[in-house]
Amino acid sequence: MSVEILGVATGYPFGNYHYGDSLGSKIFDVPVIIGVNWFMSAYISYHLAKSFIGNTYLRILVSTLFMLILDILLEPIAPKLGYWYWENGVIPTLNYVSWSLVGLACVYIIDLNNQETINRSARNLFFIQLIFFVLLNLFLE
Repeated sequence: MSVEILGVATGYPFGNYHYGDSLGSKIFDVPVIIGVNWFMSAYISYHLAKSFIGNTYLRILVSTLFMLILDILLEPIAPKLGYWYWENGVIPTLNYVSWSLVGLACVYIIDLNNQETINRSARNLFFIQLIFFVLLNLFLE
């Protein structure tokens, strides 16, 4: 949440954007659900990668890539759903770079608190979200 609050207030590290009203209650102009989304994206991406990657460093990198894939699918439809809006309607490349770095930090923290089990529900939720965002991109006008 703190990175998002900084981002909305300053344009750093993601670029200039603001949230719409469709995501509910806000703290310092950032919907509370966004903090939940960051955790959920990191958690489900981590458990997907953990299901087939044993090496810690590779698992963290692939988890970050999975998070980025979800973001790439969500960014074009977010304004159509009233989630957030980019300045001049352009998603800056900086957003994806910064999203990856913040995502990497989130996944790293999850890995530090790693339990030996794999959460299969979290892994499945990744694919449900992936399919949902692909379908929205294909059919949302």
